[in-house]
Amino acid sequence: MDNELKYIVKSIVEKTGIEFAVRAIGKEDLQKFASGKVYVNADVNKTVFRFSFRGTDYIASIVGADKTSANYAYLISSLIESSAGADLALGLNEYLKKIVMGDCGKLQVQKFHVKFNVPDIACYSLVIEVPEGAEADVMNVIESYTSNSLDTPFVGDDNRIVFIKFIDVPSDMEYQSPGEFAEYLSQSVFEEIGATVSIGVGSVTRHLVDVHNSYQQAITALKVSEIFNSKGSVHTYKEYMLIRMLEEIPRAKLKEYLDILSGEDSEEVFDDPDMLNTAEEFLENSLNVSETSRNLFMHRNTLIYRLDKIEKATGLNIKNFSDAMTFRLITILHKILGDNA
Repeated sequence: MDNELKYIVKSIVEKTGIEFAVRAIGKEDLQKFASGKVYVNADVNKTVFRFSFRGTDYIASIVGADKTSANYAYLISSLIESSAGADLALGLNEYLKKIVMGDCGKLQVQKFHVKFNVPDIACYSLVIEVPEGAEADVMNVIESYTSNSLDTPFVGDDNRIVFIKFIDVPSDMEYQSPGEFAEYLSQSVFEEIGATVSIGVGSVTRHLVDVHNSYQQAITALKVSEIFNSKGSVHTYKEYMLIRMLEEIPRAKLKEYLDILSGEDSEEVFDDPDMLNTAEEFLENSLNVSETSRNLFMHRNTLIYRLDKIEKATGLNIKNFSDAMTFRLITILHKILGDNA
């Protein structure tokens, strides 16, 4: 079945509550069923009708063989026909939102390119969580940071702002990655209107037809950042690939790994919110003592004392990159295992 038709069928079922099945028309169906007519078959307790979608004929069936089922059949046929042409009236923003949310098949995406003369270039999704009441101001800031005529922000689910960024190489060389652009955007929003936002970053897709995947990744990045109380305002999907990989390992094996990696007195750190927060802030600031002490409003010597205490308890000197990576892995295992750690 055509992907676009699948979306339409799913939408109709969700909106009307009427369950119906659709299949490709067979040779024997061509003579049995005329297009646009409804057939009530009491012998098999089904109501059947034939319809055409994008030049292809299909057969649909509803359980039931009465007047109500026949009326449902006419209604569904009409809804499918009207849905098929609904995208023709959409503006660019509304059409793009439909694509991003996964409500379009390949054919509809191709029509989008043709209708709005949009080249099929790489793009990615940013999903921005905004403080309540600041949506309009944040949107104004984001709109001022579009670098080409294709970049499109819109309000998505839960009042989050979705920003589809098209990569126009000449004008986007300033930003080397989606994560860097998101950091720049977050800082700009704070400086211009004083609002703190949280941004999920999806991966770059080579074609617009795949942008729904990038959107889902950005949403996932935000969800995981909330679960793990991640620092910072920008959360990229790639950062959480390790978490997804670890979650596929049996919990008993993860517990075994944690026992191997942890020092005898490591619980002194992981059961102490202040110590753990100090360590995580230090990692977030790229192992920079001065930057971490400034962000924590902590004297440099106090910070070094805490880092030394962490080393004594865990056996890990997180001022060194390799030990810092091991410490990060241990914190992730603790959070995945929860109370069972």
